[in-house]
Amino acid sequence: WWRPAAERTGMRRTSVATLIPFGVAMGSRAEARRALLALGTLMLVLCGPEGSAEERDASSAEPVTNPANSASAETSTNTLLIDTSQSTVHFRIGLLFLFDARGEFETIEGRVDRHADGVQVHARIPVTSASMDSSRWEAMLEGPQFLDGERHPWIEFESDRLDPATLQPGEAVPGQLCLRGVCQRERFVLHHLACSDASATAPERCELSASGSLLRAAYGMRSHRGALRNRIELKLDLVATGAPHSGVRPVSLEAPAR
Repeated sequence: WWRPAAERTGMRRTSVATLIPFGVAMGSRAEARRALLALGTLMLVLCGPEGSAEERDASSAEPVTNPANSASAETSTNTLLIDTSQSTVHFRIGLLFLFDARGEFETIEGRVDRHADGVQVHARIPVTSASMDSSRWEAMLEGPQFLDGERHPWIEFESDRLDPATLQPGEAVPGQLCLRGVCQRERFVLHHLACSDASATAPERCELSASGSLLRAAYGMRSHRGALRNRIELKLDLVATGAPHSGVRPVSLEAPAR
């Protein structure tokens, strides 16, 4: 669904198929992947949770503490609600330098504000909506060494104001990402951005597709340095549609009270 970083740099990555010896019946590609995930789980245990000096340096940047900018306080022309059924966020984590552990967040909440000079995305993802091939991996992902879902149940993103009329594919989608209690500026690469007005047969609609990467150590995820890469790749596909005229409360980017 997007080109891996290794392909962009000319490196060749080993596929799951090449790791299966000839003559060994694995049953299916899915079974082979589950076997490799089990191997990866073992390596996570053997390598331990310690963080490297490189990862500690990556997390030394001063975080942004305010999760909202001044533009979000303005009254928007129209507010569209993110359609969870049509929106996904996929992620990929490099493991063992051999293959990628992949998953997706199945729930995305939030809104897209349409202003006269562009649109602004306000999205948040419940950590517990993560889905992977292995339940053990899901538990580790949501656990204290990674996303720490118990203490920080939401991943939040607020984009800068974007102009669909001028922003082209390949250009940056800057914004602020809040993860594990740390808020920092990130830049995604735009693939698609389009908005349409309401018609007699369809509601107002905005679509956004973008991809990018972040350093997990920059958000305090410094464990398992011997088994996991520091870089996490993300792909966002968001669809927002016209909200009802009443009975809808805008989603707040503030973390829920514990």
